[in-house]
Amino acid sequence: MGALIKLAIGDIVYDTQLSDVGVLLRRKNGSTTISYESLFELWVWDIFWISEGYSLYTESGLLNMIEEGRLILFRNT
Repeated sequence: MGALIKLAIGDIVYDTQLSDVGVLLRRKNGSTTISYESLFELWVWDIFWISEGYSLYTESGLLNMIEEGRLILFRNT
């Protein structure tokens, strides 16, 4: 899952079902909000959507949606 997809700040995603456009703003470790010592990392992306505003998505969720065709990734390179 997602082995070949590398997300980066500034990448743009297009939601094929909602016809919305989002920009990846920031990647952070979401497991730091857990009050006990965690043995895993949960990467979370802060995305600004044109119609929805700011939202948080897990990196694994984004990769799944890209692989399944729900989101189209446009790299900022």
